[in-house]
This record gives sequence, structure tokens and C-alpha cells, in this order.
Amino acid sequence: MQRRLIVYLAIILVMTLLLTAGCRTIQNREDSVSDIPFEEEQKVSEKQILTVAVCMDYYKMDLIIERFTALHPDVIVEVDNYKGDEEKYRLQVKTQLLSGTAADIMDAMIFEEEKLSDNGLLADIYPLMKNDPDFKEKDYFMNVIDAMAYKGKLIIFPACWSYNTIGVNNLFSAELIKRFAAYETISYGQLYDLYNSSEETGGRSLCENIDLISAVIENANSFIDLESKQCYFNTPEFIDFICNAKNCTSPRKAADGELGLRFGPKLYRADQEYYAKQYLFADAASTIPFFFFPYLEEEVFTHYIPITNKQGKILQYCTKRLCINEASKNKGLAWEFIKFLTTPQANENIYQPSFSVNRELYKTSISSNIAEFVDDWRKMGLEIAGETAGVVEEVMVKLAVYNDMPMENTRIVQYDIIVDLLTSFYNDVLTAEQAASELQNRFSLILME
Repeated sequence: MQRRLIVYLAIILVMTLLLTAGCRTIQNREDSVSDIPFEEEQKVSEKQILTVAVCMDYYKMDLIIERFTALHPDVIVEVDNYKGDEEKYRLQVKTQLLSGTAADIMDAMIFEEEKLSDNGLLADIYPLMKNDPDFKEKDYFMNVIDAMAYKGKLIIFPACWSYNTIGVNNLFSAELIKRFAAYETISYGQLYDLYNSSEETGGRSLCENIDLISAVIENANSFIDLESKQCYFNTPEFIDFICNAKNCTSPRKAADGELGLRFGPKLYRADQEYYAKQYLFADAASTIPFFFFPYLEEEVFTHYIPITNKQGKILQYCTKRLCINEASKNKGLAWEFIKFLTTPQANENIYQPSFSVNRELYKTSISSNIAEFVDDWRKMGLEIAGETAGVVEEVMVKLAVYNDMPMENTRIVQYDIIVDLLTSFYNDVLTAEQAASELQNRFSLILME
């Protein structure tokens, strides 16, 4: 009996030990299974999420994000790409801003940022720049940046920009060339004066891509002050401006209410000679550097210079611009990313089709672009005197004269109203006085809203 009891106790002890060991094994297995996901989840939760809403694709955004996160391994950048759907982007982003759910950074190319700023929905970037010890104003074209300011705030950061230039017909009149070449920059009013003072134009218009509508749109700041909410359409100055534009600019687009586009003359001389029979001047984007090449002095259109407003400020075009959501909890990180977008490090081996607001990136990218132009044209049989490096330096010096001049960014609201009324004026449905009065009435009401 005693022996049997001992056996029973031994069996119970063994079973207890086995059960205990089994429980420990199960617990260890559970711990090992749960620990790994928990640690991974912890790592993810510790990372900062930066959101970006894009309508117009930025140059190689995926590659730039890859480079940014390599420098900031604690950051995840998530992009909501609308792939050019402007209507969807404009509607959804505005709704998200009003509800406080918009991305940290937004493409600012296609919505009226002034109204959003007035409603306190966009962040002022100036304080972020000022409080950033790594931001040096001397490293940037601050004239381009400051031209984007609205009511003393920088609600839009212009990452890339350009301006429009215009050249004179070299086959028309030596006197016209002499008078035009005396200008360092030129305004629309000065262009009108040159055109009107030419005794005989041979039926030529001013310029293919400058028409009544585009002229008013590009000079809208002279007639609409969004900051003071005043407009000055019903004035002798505006009436004179639109009459001049109607009389001497290209009729083709204005008659249909179509805005002139900035293509510039063709490279081939035969096309330019045909073009020269129709126009006294030709326009071109500043980011097409061959218009500043020395050999163009002998071409059909020459002496390219920037177009300005009546105060002499160069009219700039921000080809890539971004803003920060005022409701964002990551404003500092958002600024860090926007700043990184402009650096040579972010854009290594990425072609820049327009000027970068960062001086170092501008210098490297534009120099490279000019050198490629020279080499390619020489392969095509074009004669360009001098070494490539010398041509690059000469063009860069010409551009440098303009790049630090005061600039202005044209702001416009209700583009469709301007097109509608000016098309009616061009087609003689309205007189200049009637069009001016109607524009004054409509914009006065809009600015009061």
C-alpha cells in the first residue's frame, strides 16, 4: 500500500512537471510570436508621416522622396497623386482644407491661394524659413520668393520659375532694332509705343503669342489689387491699354477667347523668316537658353529681353509651387521637405526644365543645359563660335543681369469673366468703355465677397 502511494505521488509529480513545462513552452511561444509584431508596430508608430497632395507631377518626385527618407529614416512620405485631374484636385483639396483633413504639403499650381489664405487655411512659410538655422537667404533667389508674398505672408513657395522674353524682328527695320536694343527690359506699354511709332508695319501684328486677353491677364496686377480689394478697370489707363492691345496684337486667339501660349519662334530659319513676315516681335520662355546665345545676333529675331509690368518688375511664372496646410501638425517637417526639393542633392541627374529658386541648383542645371544645347546643335551642323565653356559663361552672364531684378507674380481671379468680356470687346459687341465698366462692376462685387 505504501509502495503504491509512492508510485502515485511520483506519477502526479511527473505530470505536474510536464504540465508546467508545457505551459512555459506555450507562453514562450506566445511571447515570441507577439513580441516581433509589437516591436515592428512600435517602430512604425515612432515614424513621422508626411503627406503630400500633387496634381501636376513634380520632377521625379518618387526619386526625391527616396533621397529624402534616406536622410530622414524616421520619416514616411505618402503621396496622393491626382495625375493632372485639376477639377477633382481643386474640389477635394478645398473640401479637405475646410474640414482640416488636407495633406501637410499641397501642389499650389491650380487653386486660388489668396482666398484660402484669407480664410486662414494656408501656413505662412516666412516664420519657418526665419527659424531654420540651415536656411541662408543668400543661397536663394529671394526676389523670386518675395514676389510670391501675399499680405506680408509667404503662403506659396516657388520651387521653380521662369519669365517671358521677347526679341525683335531682325529683317524689318534697322531703326526698330536700334530702339528696341536700347531697352534692358520692356513693358507692354513700351512695346505698344514701339509698334505704334513704326510708320509702316507691312500688316504685321505685334507678336503671335501676345493678344488682347493674354496682355490683360499678364498685367492684371496693374488693374486688380487683391490685398486692398480694389480694382481699376473703369479708368482711361485701362481703356487705352485694351484699345492698344486690340489694335496691334494678334487677332487669331482673341477672337475666340483663347489665351496666347508661350511657344516662341521655331529654330529653323525658314520658319522664322515666314514668321517675320507676320510679326514685329517674337516671344520665348527664359528657360530656353539658346535665345541668349551670341550667334542669335545674326538670326531672324534678336536681342531677347524680359517683359515687365509698368513699374519695371519682371513678370515671373512659377512653374512649380507648393504650400503648407495651416492645420498640419508637421509644419517644420513639411518645410524641411520643400526646402530639400530645391537642393542639388535632391535633384542629382534630374533634368530641370525651368529655373530653380536655389542658386546652386540653378547654376549647375542651367550650365549643364546650355552645354548640351551647344553640343547638340553643333552635331546638327549649326555654327556656334567659341569653346562650349565660353558660350556657357556668356549666356550665364546675360541671365544673371535679369535673375536678381525685382519680380512680380501675376495674381488673377475669375479668369473666365475677363475672357468673356474682352472677347465681346474684341468682336465689337462691347465698346472699350462698356467692357471696362462691366469689368469694374463685376470685380468690385467679387472683391467685396
